[in-house]
Amino acid sequence: MWRSRLEYLFTLLGCLALLFFFDRSLFLWGVVEMAAVALLLRLLSRRDVGKLRVLAGMPKRVQAGQKLVLTLTARTQGKLLAVGSLLAECEITYTMFGVRETKLLCLPFSDSGKVFRIPLDAAYCGEVRVRCTNLWAMDVMQLFRLKIGGFPETHAMIFPGRVNLEMELARGTSGAPQKEGLLQNRRGNDHSEIYDTREYVPGDDIRSIHWKLSGKLDQLIVREASDPSHYELLLVPDSGLMQGERETTRSERNTAASVFAAAGEQLCRQGVSFCVGLLSRDGLVLHEVRNERDFELALHEWMCTELPERSGTALRYFLLEHLDRYFSRLLILCAGRCQEPLQDLEGRIGFTVVSAARGGRTAYSTPGEMENMVEIPADSPGKEVYRILC
Repeated sequence: MWRSRLEYLFTLLGCLALLFFFDRSLFLWGVVEMAAVALLLRLLSRRDVGKLRVLAGMPKRVQAGQKLVLTLTARTQGKLLAVGSLLAECEITYTMFGVRETKLLCLPFSDSGKVFRIPLDAAYCGEVRVRCTNLWAMDVMQLFRLKIGGFPETHAMIFPGRVNLEMELARGTSGAPQKEGLLQNRRGNDHSEIYDTREYVPGDDIRSIHWKLSGKLDQLIVREASDPSHYELLLVPDSGLMQGERETTRSERNTAASVFAAAGEQLCRQGVSFCVGLLSRDGLVLHEVRNERDFELALHEWMCTELPERSGTALRYFLLEHLDRYFSRLLILCAGRCQEPLQDLEGRIGFTVVSAARGGRTAYSTPGEMENMVEIPADSPGKEVYRILC
């Protein structure tokens, strides 16, 4: 745009110089015409801006590595007389990984229409949000840009890739869940209280609506307390941006998300009811999972939440809240080779740690040892089937 302005300004200055040195009316009319054209473009651009509206959209869900396209559509009331292109400044946020990018898009109108398709990076699992921070309309000569109302924020969900898992529940476990004293008459006071989610039906208390999850799924979802006494297994995703003193890689985080999704799907297909523990500001929030729909809601909520700074945070909350009293099996999924001390779990609960590690190799240890660990290579999980005993 500045280049167009400079070219136009130099042309105008050249005409003024010729007028000064040669004093011919031709150059005078040239200067007047250029000034009139600039003024007319400015006025017509203002007129066009009032008739211009931009909408944005993305597919609701794609798989990691597939093509993700942001579609911008310019709608007008009548024909545009001066505006020839759009200049959009967008902020793209990958929620889970805490990655934020800014893109400046120049979108020229063409005879084929006013629909623009912008490819985005779909290499990060989780929610991706696109927000317009600034939007301008530019005239055909790109001399002026006028700010117009930005398009509403749009979002999509990038689901993790596939990992082949074979889940098996161990026969013997350490510890035993305590059935008494877990439920309370009032909801929300006990960190170990388990919440179920379902679709809203007329008559439900609006205070129980899960507004964040409802906005993501475009339908009303309510949260209600449920009885955890029927569940022995707790599934906890415990990935973080750091593993010990090392930053976890994108492939490790993506593979850990794939393992979490595959483990939950396998348990649902086997008819195993379990709970998912998701990290929040107040500790672990437990979600009851009885079928694939329940797990999809829990997975969706997890992928809309930014990962903590360090791996192991969920495990520490598990120990602080003494959740081993209510479960007999614990499955921990993390990005990077686990470096958390696990001695505190020994003898209290049967547990398995699954790590998605760069350059890792599959390793097993027998139940009853202090560490029952499975390591999955994050760089290329491949078609190998990984057996997880928990």
